[in-house]
Amino acid sequence: MGYLDSGYRLLRDGIETLATEFHDDCMVLFGPLVRGEADAESDVDLLIVLTERPSYAMRDRSTSLILDLNLEYGTNLSELIVDRQTWDYGLPSTSPVHKEIEKEGVQL
Repeated sequence: MGYLDSGYRLLRDGIETLATEFHDDCMVLFGPLVRGEADAESDVDLLIVLTERPSYAMRDRSTSLILDLNLEYGTNLSELIVDRQTWDYGLPSTSPVHKEIEKEGVQL
């Protein structure tokens, strides 16, 4: 099975695991996979926007869960986790990645 197949399996099965774990406002896929430019070295880039600011415990749990998913699916899921207020009005709202995600991101 190729890397892209693993990435798509992760999206199909693994995202459900993330959604049940966090109180997310939305999840958005972005980057090479969305642009059709992914190869074996590409990350699976995922923005997770939470309804509330993530606690340290939540960040630790997300890191552990992402690691487990990467090991299970043989992928490199790269997550950006932020609360809605910060995403819309904080420092990330002025970053180039914000513009990229707004332009090409696919909401899951």
